[in-house]
Amino acid sequence: MSAARGGGRASSSAVEEELRALMEKRRAKMMLSNRESARMRKQRHLDDLTAQVAHLHRENVHVATALGLTT
Repeated sequence: MSAARGGGRASSSAVEEELRALMEKRRAKMMLSNRESARMRKQRHLDDLTAQVAHLHRENVHVATALGLTT
């Protein structure tokens, strides 16, 4: 009977190790996904800021022209 229990522990240990490996794999996949999401968020923010700069530049040119400040 103790041999069966010993075998059960070894099997349980193997299952626990497989579970740990699976959890680690999922954690790594989630980290990669989070990094990609953050990268995309940063790119969207940069694109928004670039568009805002272009808009403000056009507005500045328009105002300067209206005031006769361009040469």
